[in-house]
Amino acid sequence: MNSRILVFCLPCFILGSLLSSSAQARPRFYAEPQTIKGLSAPDCDLDETALRQQLLKSLDARPEITTSFPGTKPESPKKLKRLLRRKRLKGYAFSLRLVTCKHSVLPPEPGKTYKRLFTEVSVALEGETIPAGQMAIAGTGSAKVGVEISRLKATERKQLYGEALEAALSQAVGQTIGKLSGGKKTKRRRAKRRRRRKAKSSK
Repeated sequence: MNSRILVFCLPCFILGSLLSSSAQARPRFYAEPQTIKGLSAPDCDLDETALRQQLLKSLDARPEITTSFPGTKPESPKKLKRLLRRKRLKGYAFSLRLVTCKHSVLPPEPGKTYKRLFTEVSVALEGETIPAGQMAIAGTGSAKVGVEISRLKATERKQLYGEALEAALSQAVGQTIGKLSGGKKTKRRRAKRRRRRKAKSSK
């Protein structure tokens, strides 16, 4: 008997509600996955291919982001900058690093028969501006997923790692986009304060 018993990823519930509320948003960011760094850990079932695929999936799930370049991507940085500006998009190249990838098998809870298999994944996401290549934003995410098992199966452990990775990346991407969106509001507030100070000083 196998049944999912928990996911430790509280921010994911908040991010999910934000995602559904902005489902009609026009893409404002162009995202391009670049460097993917895995982790040499015993029995870690997440290779660089799995990391890249899930990163693309997590980015595409956000209505504010597009991973499809609008038209033919220019080789010239100046032309690329002009094209992104014309499309009203800000470009970011993302690097993903797998920080934690581990699993554990715990004895049954009191009064129960089955053991518990847990997988834990944490990731770090960094974004550089396109085409300038300047470090602009970072986000992190972590998740721990558990299931009751009668015996340990490699296929089920791999599936659990995938679920934990999906939850951790959803958190990291949401945190990153939240910072990007919040940064614009912060700049506006600062500009308003400066205008107010100037108005007061001129009186």
